[in-house]
Amino acid sequence: MLTLEDLAKYPFSVEAQSYVKSRGLTVEELSSPEHQEVLKRALERVEEALNKALVSVKLDRLDVEIFSYPVAVLMVSLSGDKIITSRFAEAEAKRAFSLLREESPDKLLSLASGTFNWDVKRARLNVGYRIYEFSVRWEDYLKVALGFKSPHWKLINRVLVSGRVYLQRHELARMMAEAIRERLLEKASAAPQLSEPPQPVREGVERILELAKTRVSKKPLPIVEAAVKSSEEAYPPCIKTLLEEALAGKQLPHMARFTLASFMLSIGKSIEEVIEVFRRLPDFDERKTLYHVKHIAGEIGAKTRYTPPNCETLRTFNLCVAPDSLCQRIKHPLSYYKRALRGGASS
Repeated sequence: MLTLEDLAKYPFSVEAQSYVKSRGLTVEELSSPEHQEVLKRALERVEEALNKALVSVKLDRLDVEIFSYPVAVLMVSLSGDKIITSRFAEAEAKRAFSLLREESPDKLLSLASGTFNWDVKRARLNVGYRIYEFSVRWEDYLKVALGFKSPHWKLINRVLVSGRVYLQRHELARMMAEAIRERLLEKASAAPQLSEPPQPVREGVERILELAKTRVSKKPLPIVEAAVKSSEEAYPPCIKTLLEEALAGKQLPHMARFTLASFMLSIGKSIEEVIEVFRRLPDFDERKTLYHVKHIAGEIGAKTRYTPPNCETLRTFNLCVAPDSLCQRIKHPLSYYKRALRGGASS
């Protein structure tokens, strides 16, 4: 049984949704002064997602925290902006993960089975130093795990017994956070069924869009302009995919970011050009990005200039995507690029 505080911590839960529905709050009522704090907190959630890539947890006013969640989703949906949607979903998922990983096993079980309708059970299995506290039906596992690029989540690398995948507590929390992110992306991307939102909501959406203009670069990026010169056409399929995902504002794992950055730097792109691409990512932090890109470029640290991983390593990390005929004849992304520039892709 979830408490009111639990509903504020996990407003995505079935119980929280039922609670909101039972109170009968309508969108039109958001114009009234008594709901001003809900609207304010909803706007704050989105602003935190854009500014900090993480939504805070505020449990001093539980009803405000609960009701602000669906209102924030509504605002993001009304914005119609894919990057805002992506950053909001990622930030709310991070908020959820920070809470879920500290939660009791029983509450995790309740949320996983009730909210996501997964077949999850308590377990006790020790394998080496790892303690698995849960098991989930393999079909439910794959619904989420297929979205992870790390080989750690591949079914072949998991403990699988009688059709059930065994999970550590933080792994179940991570799966739930990813499911929340995917659910928010779907919900916030759908066109809201509203003829005319009330003025305070419209003003909130306008504020979000204005903030996004200052926080997210909308202008054509140097790397996109470079595509006109046809160099991008010579990129191997794996790099093209990573570039497209980065420009679309999708979340990229560490190895994907390293691969894209090291490739771009290796073919002569500047540090600034690389940063402009990464600026689109949901969790972009300029200071951290500059540090990591400079490190890859060999300007700081050990002064070693890094090159992209070879094809075998990329396959290990599930980053080898849609290989073409030229891929069959090379072993490194840079080799592909050089041969493609010479017309090797068609030979």
